Amino acid sequence: MADRRRAQIEFELCVAAARDAALQPLGRDWLQGLHELLAPHVGEQPAHDISALLDGTMLHMLTTNRPLNAPALKAAIRRLSTP
Repeated sequence: MADRRRAQIEFELCVAAARDAALQPLGRDWLQGLHELLAPHVGEQPAHDISALLDGTMLHMLTTNRPLNAPALKAAIRRLSTP
């Protein structure tokens, strides 16, 4: 979230992909990128869960304009990545 404008564009891409089937491959590739970075370190399901958590966190931050609660986010990521 260091670059708010970039985060907005990322979510605009996802919304556009949800509306336009021609953009869906690009939207899926974008979302899959974080998963691919995380999976070798935490496993497939935790990578999926953490990706969803981060997407939701970013969406909430963009929508509410509230700051990131880094300690809470770190704790949630730890819970999701610990077997």
